[in-house]
Amino acid sequence: MDRYAKWKQRELLLILFYAVAFYAYALRISLRLSHDHYLKLRGLAPGWLIPSRRNDVSDAQWRNFRGNLPILSFVFAVFTVIANGSRSLFKLKAKGMAILWLSLSLVYLTYLHGACVIYILSIATANFLLVKVLARKKFFPFMLWAFNLFFLLCNRIYEGYSFSIFGRQFEFLDSFRGTFRWHICFNFVVLRMISFGYDYHWGQLDSHFDQEKHVTRCSLCKLGKTCYVVRQEKGVASDSSCSFTLYLCYLVYAPLYLAGPIISFNAFASQLDVPQNTHSVKDVARYGLRWLFSFLLMELMTQFFYYNAFVISGLWRELSPVEIFIVGYGVLNFMWLKFLLLWRYFRFWSLVNGIETVENMPNCINNCYSLETFWKTWHASFNRWLIRYMYIPLGGSRRKFLNVWVVFTFVAVWHDLEWKLLSWAWLTCLFFMPEMLLKSASNAIKVQSAFGEFLLRELKALSGAVTITCLMMANLAGYVIGPSGLSLFVSSFLSTEGLPVLGGVFFSFYVGTKLMFHIQDLRSGVHSPSFETPCVSTEMKKLLLSLTLFGLTLLILPVNGIMEFDEMEWFTSFNGTKVFKTESDVYSEAKFPMVGLTLIQSAAAKGAVCLDGSLPGYHLHRGFGSGAKNWLVQLEGGGWCDTIRNCVYRKTSRRGSSKYMEKNMPFTGILSDKAAENPDFYNWNRVKVRYCDGGSFSGDSENKAAKLQFRGKRIWLAAMEDLMAKGMCQAKQALLSGCSAGGLAAILRCDDFGDMFSPSTRVKCLSDAGFFLDAIDVSGGRSLRRLYAGVVKLQNLETKLSKDCLNRLNPTSCFFPQNLINQIKTPLFILNAAYDSWQIQESLAPKSADPSGSWHDCRLDYTKCNATQIQFLQGFRTRMVNLIKGFAKPSKNGVFLNSCFAHCQTERHDTWYSQNSPAVNKKGIAVAVGDWYFERGGAKLIDCAYPCDKTCHNLVFRG
Repeated sequence: MDRYAKWKQRELLLILFYAVAFYAYALRISLRLSHDHYLKLRGLAPGWLIPSRRNDVSDAQWRNFRGNLPILSFVFAVFTVIANGSRSLFKLKAKGMAILWLSLSLVYLTYLHGACVIYILSIATANFLLVKVLARKKFFPFMLWAFNLFFLLCNRIYEGYSFSIFGRQFEFLDSFRGTFRWHICFNFVVLRMISFGYDYHWGQLDSHFDQEKHVTRCSLCKLGKTCYVVRQEKGVASDSSCSFTLYLCYLVYAPLYLAGPIISFNAFASQLDVPQNTHSVKDVARYGLRWLFSFLLMELMTQFFYYNAFVISGLWRELSPVEIFIVGYGVLNFMWLKFLLLWRYFRFWSLVNGIETVENMPNCINNCYSLETFWKTWHASFNRWLIRYMYIPLGGSRRKFLNVWVVFTFVAVWHDLEWKLLSWAWLTCLFFMPEMLLKSASNAIKVQSAFGEFLLRELKALSGAVTITCLMMANLAGYVIGPSGLSLFVSSFLSTEGLPVLGGVFFSFYVGTKLMFHIQDLRSGVHSPSFETPCVSTEMKKLLLSLTLFGLTLLILPVNGIMEFDEMEWFTSFNGTKVFKTESDVYSEAKFPMVGLTLIQSAAAKGAVCLDGSLPGYHLHRGFGSGAKNWLVQLEGGGWCDTIRNCVYRKTSRRGSSKYMEKNMPFTGILSDKAAENPDFYNWNRVKVRYCDGGSFSGDSENKAAKLQFRGKRIWLAAMEDLMAKGMCQAKQALLSGCSAGGLAAILRCDDFGDMFSPSTRVKCLSDAGFFLDAIDVSGGRSLRRLYAGVVKLQNLETKLSKDCLNRLNPTSCFFPQNLINQIKTPLFILNAAYDSWQIQESLAPKSADPSGSWHDCRLDYTKCNATQIQFLQGFRTRMVNLIKGFAKPSKNGVFLNSCFAHCQTERHDTWYSQNSPAVNKKGIAVAVGDWYFERGGAKLIDCAYPCDKTCHNLVFRG
C-alpha cells in the first residue's frame, strides 16, 4: 500500500498541474470571447467595481436581487432590531415571537404583493382547517397533497387570479397587486404548508425518534448544543403548541419567505421558542463576511466573463465546440454562485434572528461527481424536504427506481410549468438509473489488493466523468438552453470538429473526478500516510497557495489593461450631460410588472410562424377598472433582415424565433400599469406582440432552401384574431403603437387595425421612431433604400403593400412611411426624434458610406460633430419637418417631433412620463399623446432646431 500511496502523491501533482493548465486555458478563452462579442450581447450594464468594464446582469433573477439588495438589507436590519430587542426586553417566547414576526412579515408581504395577500391568507387558512380536521385520518396524506398540488397548478395556470373574476365590485383591487407576483413566492409556501401538515399529522402518532441514541452519535449534541435533527424530530406540532398564529408566522416568516432555505415546521417552532445555539455571534459574523467576499467574487466574475449573456443573446450558437463547452461550464458555475449568494443571504438574516436552517450549497459545484451527491448538496434544504415528506412516505429505498421519477417530476412542476423543466427532470432520472445500479454493484465488491483498489478507483473516475457530462447536459437543458438548444449543443460535439473536443472534455472531467478523490483522501487520511506529516502538509499548502495566486494573477492581468477593449456604452444626456443607461439597466433599477409570454397555438395551422417556423407570441397584461374594455397593442421593433444570410442568423435569435424569446418581459413606459408612470393607459389591456418575421409584420413568402418563413402578415392576423377572441372585439377604445421597425409596422397596419372594430370604437395609431426617411447618406447614396429593397424583394412585398402607393411608386418606395402617411384614414400620431440616432448611424452615416471614418466620432457622439456635419444633420431634420407638415394638417392626426438624438421614446419610463421627460412647448410625450388620443387639446408639436431643446435624453455611444 506504501507504493500505491506514493503513486497517488505523484498522480495528485500531475492532476494539479493539469488543472492549472485547464483553468488558464478556460480563462483566456472566456476573456477573449467577452472581448470579441460584447457588442452583440444583451444584458450588459455599466460596472461599479471596475467602472471601465461592463457587468453581465442578463440573468433576471440575479439582476432583481442585486438591484433590491440595499432595500432588503435595510428592511431586514430594522426587523432584526425590533425582533431581537423585543425578545430581550419582554422575554418573549414562541407565542409572543410568533405574533411579532407575523406582524412584521405581513407588512413585508403587503409591500410585495399588495391586495394579493388575501389570496395567501385564504389558501393558508383553508390548509390549516384541512390539517386540523383530517390529520388523524388514514387518507390525510392524500388530501394534503391533493389540496396543495391543486393550488400549485392553478396559481400558475391563472397567473395569480384577477380580482375581477369574483365580480366587478372587486376589480379595483387589481390596481393594488404589489411589486412582486405572489403566486411565484407561493411555491415555497406550498412546501411549508405540506411540512406543517405532515409534522402535525406525525405529532398525533407515537414518535420513533430515539433522542438518547442520537446524542451519542451527534458531535453537536455531545457539546450540549441542539442540532437541527433534534429540533425537527422532537414533535412540536401538537394541539397544545400549534396555534394558527404560529402556523401563519411559519408560512410567511420574512427572512425566509422569498427563497428559503426551506425549514420544517417543527424546527422553526422550536427555535422561535428557544433561539438556535449552534452558531455563536462570531460564527454568524464570519458567515456574513464570507457572504460579502462571495458577492465581490460574483461582481468580479460578471465583469470579466459574460457567460450568461451569451446564452440570453443566443450567441453561443455561433461559437466553436470548445467555446460552447467553456460558456456552458461557465454558466453552470455562475448559477451555482448566484444561488449560493441568494440562499446564504436569507439564511444569514435568519441566523441573526435565532432561526437556523439547513445550509444550501454546502459543496462547490466543481466538487461533485455523482448525481446523488450533487442533489444532496445543491438545494440541500429542498432535498431534505423531499426525502422527509415525499420520498420516505412513498416507500423510500424500497421503491427508489420508481420514487426518483415521481420526486423529480414534482420538482420540475414545482419550479414552473415548462417542458424544458420536465425534460431536465426526466433526463436527470434517466441518468440516475445506471448510477444507482453501479453504486449497488460497487458496494458489493470487496477489494483485497492495491491493484484491485486502483482498478475500482479508475472505474469510479470514468463513471464520475460520465455523470458530470450528464449533469451538465441536464442542467443546461432545464435551466439555460432548453430541449431545442440541447439538440444543437449535442450535435456540435458530435461533428467532425466537435469529437476531439468531446474527448478532451471527457478527459478533463475524468481528471477532475480523480482530483475530487484526492480531496476526499486528504480530508480523511485514507491511504495517504505521508500527507499527515507536517512537512508534506506544509508543501501542499504552499502548492495550493501558489495555485490560488496563479488564478488571481489571471484575473488581475485584465484589470491592469492587458485585456482592455473598446466598449460601446450608451448614455442618456439630460440637458447635455451624459447619464443614459441601457434598456436592461433601466429595468434593473425600477420595479415593473413582468408579463408572461403567450404563444399563439392556432397560428401554426394558419402558417403564421416565425422565421424558423416556431409559433409567434405576445405578452398580455389585463386591464382593470375603467380600462378593462380598452386595448393598447404595441408591435415590437428590432430592425429587418434583407439577405438570406442575415435572416438565417436572425432565426437563431429572439428576433426570428420564439424559442429564444424572453418568457417574461417588463412592461414599462406606455405599457406600465401604474398611473404615476402612465396616466392615460395604465389600466388598459396592454399587449406587446413579439417581432420575429424580419419584415415589419408585412411579408408572406418562404425560402425552402434556407428553411426561412417570411410570414409577418399572417402573424399580424393570427395575433389580432387571438386577441379579439380574448375580448378585444368588445373594445370601447383601442390604440395600435410600435417602436422602430414596430413603429413602421404600426403605420403599415394602421388601417387594417381600424377596420377590425365597430364604428363606435375609438381607434387610433401611434408610431414611435418609425418615420424612416428615404434619405441621402454622407457618400451621396441611399443606404436605407438598399436595405429596404432587399427586404421587399426577399419577403415578396411587391404585392403586399398599399395599393394606392403601388399605383404611384415602386414597391421599395412604398415601404417608406413618408409615402404612406398621407393616405392613412385612421387617426395617426407620429412621434420621432428629428435627429433619430438609429437613422444617423445606419442610414445617414453608416460605416459603408464612410470608408475614411470621418463621421466615426460624430455618428456615435453628437457633441463631437463639426460644423459641416451639424449642417448636414440639420438638412435631415428640415426634410423630416417638411414631410411631416402636410400630414399634420388634418385635425385627426398628431405630431411630436423633438430635436433630440434619440430613438424610441414611449417604451422607457424616463422618456415617456417622468418629471424630466422630453418636452416640446412644455408638454411631455405622454401628455401630448394623451391629449391627442382623448381630444383634450392640441398635439401638433414640432421642436426648434438643435441645440435649443434642453429636455432631451440624448443617446451617446462610446466606441
